[in-house]
Amino acid sequence: MFFKETKTRKSGSPVLQLVESIRTARGPRQKVIVSLGTECTIPRKLRKQVAACVKSRLIGELVLFEDDKISLYADRIVKRIQTEGKWQKAHDKLTEAENTKKDRATAEVYIDELQHTYSRNLGEVLIGHHFWQLLKFPHILSNCGFNNSQLVTAEISILNRLIAQDSEHAIIDWLKTVSIDELLSIDSSSYGDDRFYRISDTLIENQSDIEKELYKHESSLFNLESSIFLYDLTNTYFEGQCEKNLKAEYGGNQKEKRDDCPQVVVALVIDNHGFIRRHRMFNGKMKDAKSLKYILEELELSAPR
Repeated sequence: MFFKETKTRKSGSPVLQLVESIRTARGPRQKVIVSLGTECTIPRKLRKQVAACVKSRLIGELVLFEDDKISLYADRIVKRIQTEGKWQKAHDKLTEAENTKKDRATAEVYIDELQHTYSRNLGEVLIGHHFWQLLKFPHILSNCGFNNSQLVTAEISILNRLIAQDSEHAIIDWLKTVSIDELLSIDSSSYGDDRFYRISDTLIENQSDIEKELYKHESSLFNLESSIFLYDLTNTYFEGQCEKNLKAEYGGNQKEKRDDCPQVVVALVIDNHGFIRRHRMFNGKMKDAKSLKYILEELELSAPR
C-alpha cells in the first residue's frame, strides 16, 4: 500500500488516495482502497510509515512500537476504510473463492495471511554434517568400535555442542528445532537423554585415539605443518561437593577466586594455525610442569630441557 495524489476534473486541488498494487490478466494495476479527499493532509515524510501502519491494522498484525502521530493518522484512515473503502479482507476473499465455481485444481494464496506453525532450522546442521563427513568422523569412530546407532548419536551430540552447547538432557528439546531427522534419515521422536549420556562416556573413553586420528585428517585436509605448539592451562570450579568426581579437588590459584569450591584443571594444545592437537582434564591440584609432562608423552615429544 502507498499514498498518491491525483487531481480531479472539477477541482484543481490534489486528492490524496491510498492505493495498492494488484495483478490482473493485463498486468499490474493500481487499485484505490479509499479516497481521502483534499482535506486530509499527511506529511510526505510520514506517508510511507502511515501506509504500512494502516496495512498492519487491516490484516490484524500488532506493532509493538508505534509513533503516536502515525498511529493517529492510521486509526482515522482505517475507520474510513471500514465504512466506505474497497478493502476486502483475506478471509472474505477465501470465502468468495470457495463459493465460486472455478476449477478446483486452482489454488489461491494470499501472502498477507501466510502463516506457519511448525518450522525447523536446517542450515547450521547441514554445514556441520558436511564437515563431519569431510573430517571422516564416521571412519574414525568406526575404527574405535562405534556401531551405526552410536555413530548417529555421536554426530547429533557433537553437532549440538557445536551449534547450541546444550547439556545431554536438553538435546531432546533441541532436536525439535532442527531438521536432523530429514538430514540423517532417522526418527528421533523415540530418543531419550540416556543415549546421549552414554555416548558422551564412550567418546571420553576413546578421546585419545579420536583426537590423534582427527588431527591427522585435519593436517592432510588443511596442509598443516607441525612445527610450533602452544600449551595453556586453565581451571574451572563446581558448586557442590562433587563426591563422585575423582578429579574435582580443592586447590589453590583458582582463577575465579572460588577457593571454597572443588576444581579441575583443563589443558589445551594447539598448533600455530589454531587447530587443537590435544586437550585434557586433570585433577584440581595438578601442577603445570607435571601436566606438561603428560601431554608431551601423549604427543610423543621429548620434554624441553
